[in-house]
Amino acid sequence: MLKYFSRLCILTAVMLVTLVALFQQHRLLAKSVGGGTAAPCLNGQAGGYPCNRVDLLSFMPQAELGATMTNTKVANLWGWTDSETGKEYVLLGLEEGTAFVDVSQPLTPTYLGLLPTHMLTAPLSVYRDMKVYQNYAFIVGDSPSENGMQVFDLTSLRGITTPMTFTESAHYDGFADGHNIFIHEDTGYAYVARRSSGYCSTGVTMVNIQDPLNPTDAGCFADGGVASDVSCVLYHGPDADYQGHEICLIASDDNLVVWNVPDSISPTLAMLTYPNAERIHGAWFTEDHRYFLSVDMDDEHHHGLNTRIFIWDASDLDNIPTTPVIYTGPTTGSDHNVWVRGNFAYIGNLSAGLRILDLRHIADGQLTQAAYFDEYPASNAPGHLHGAWAVYPYFESGVVAMSDRETGLFLLRPLLEQLFLPAVSR
Repeated sequence: MLKYFSRLCILTAVMLVTLVALFQQHRLLAKSVGGGTAAPCLNGQAGGYPCNRVDLLSFMPQAELGATMTNTKVANLWGWTDSETGKEYVLLGLEEGTAFVDVSQPLTPTYLGLLPTHMLTAPLSVYRDMKVYQNYAFIVGDSPSENGMQVFDLTSLRGITTPMTFTESAHYDGFADGHNIFIHEDTGYAYVARRSSGYCSTGVTMVNIQDPLNPTDAGCFADGGVASDVSCVLYHGPDADYQGHEICLIASDDNLVVWNVPDSISPTLAMLTYPNAERIHGAWFTEDHRYFLSVDMDDEHHHGLNTRIFIWDASDLDNIPTTPVIYTGPTTGSDHNVWVRGNFAYIGNLSAGLRILDLRHIADGQLTQAAYFDEYPASNAPGHLHGAWAVYPYFESGVVAMSDRETGLFLLRPLLEQLFLPAVSR
């Protein structure tokens, strides 16, 4: 009896400490509301936005992000942490270029300046993407006028006190346009998902960026359909045959390609699809590499479906089951991108905003919605014109950055330690 009583006391103490910490965090956020847009998620609302376990820290509209065009469209984003100062930065795509924001003080983020696109020639791209290798940003846009890939030295952001117009540090013109870019930081290669004809057709262009200021062509991979996005790992999952191999997932219009990069003779391990596939737009491995998740941004619109997230078993890469386990979400919002950090998947879900899924029971074929923040409360209808374009969940501070197609940049803080509390249903 004493043993059980002691355990109960310890559990109670842990819960009390957690609740006090949550209360303190909410109290501090509430105090900041008068000076900005920060607001805790209470009773299903944060600053007027529907939420569950996600606080709104701040919001920056396009006008505060260097936008020079009327109704400029916001695109993808990524993050960089300065290893010397520990400061965290957001890199945000706009039609006219890439904005840089210091988010080290997320209640009062600071706009530092804009890197204009390489050629300010119409038509400018409404789809701009960027990733980071070492201390450099690599930026592409999905318009032929973009004319290649920009390289920008991010250490140039140190000490900036007045917003300025930046210049690119280098430029690579080995291709015209790129819809998305992924950088495998372990290998020093960039993978550009293409949408245009010409070199590499609609596949994936590879660029060696080990010398960041002197990128060089490294070939292409053209299997599959029109590539939308790509992600890669050095595989350390259960399949012993592929330990240490670079395995990439290519999301294309109507299939998902599993690519064994080192194999130049038979590089395609699998070409996966499913009923009502329309536009597979992103895929990401779980951290143990036993599974990967994929999203389809058009199946909701064309087939009247709720959001579907697809779970693929990667424990035997030569025999990936062709029928995925499917998680069905609570809305019809179009899931656009997926990223995994720890036990959670972070979904950029256009009109349904940020959706965070709990992966802890993925081995049982179960995903559950752990948290959300809906920055487009007017509707959860499917489509591409409104809402969350992308999220970045990898800052050590726990801040999550989210770009909204029409409005700007949201900084959020998920409170996933609240999972033992009653959920807000929607």
